[in-house]
Amino acid sequence: MRPLVIAAIGVVALVGCSAEPGVPQPVPTADSSQTATATPAPSPTPTDEAASGKPRVDDLVISPTGLADLAIGQAVPTGDPSTAIVVWDDTFCGFDDPASDYGNWATNYDADSNWHFPFLAEVTYENGTTQSPVIRITVQSERIRTADGLGIGSTVAQLQAAYGDDLVTHPVNYYYPLTVAGAAGQLVFWISEEHPDEVYMMQVVEGFDVPDWSFHLTGCG
Repeated sequence: MRPLVIAAIGVVALVGCSAEPGVPQPVPTADSSQTATATPAPSPTPTDEAASGKPRVDDLVISPTGLADLAIGQAVPTGDPSTAIVVWDDTFCGFDDPASDYGNWATNYDADSNWHFPFLAEVTYENGTTQSPVIRITVQSERIRTADGLGIGSTVAQLQAAYGDDLVTHPVNYYYPLTVAGAAGQLVFWISEEHPDEVYMMQVVEGFDVPDWSFHLTGCG
């Protein structure tokens, strides 16, 4: 997988100032020929997300049916690539031999931290096209949550309280999933023995088989 670029998002706040009451203010001198014109204040620097017209990462909601407008088991909706949350990359899975390159959907957002992308949507490898159904969506950003506010860092107890009997715990190995079924797939909360009480990654996967831990990380393979 190609290296991902980390982007820092800044917000500029503009604060107006007013004269202090009771303090005399300077007046123009007698030889002033023009009235002073205030210098326009700079506009706030737009973030990459706001400037592009894409939804903010914080506004993306994950559920057993998918992520935002990405539905598991269905093709990615067509639209303006500049405002889409994923973009098709013909050489997404590029290796040393260019002939072995094949495409997949890449996130249309910068990395959150380190090499972590906010999320990734995938279709079948090697013969996948833009019309292929999405088979897996992987979320590694704490900014993406469920409608109940659950996500990376949430505890098992919080998941149990939110989903009750709909939350299924699968046999434990080093990585073990807790799942909630949807219409065409399931929402997976991944837990590890290193952090046994909290979610470290989420996925929506097609079908209802027990998620295979060997595919808990996505990429090209």
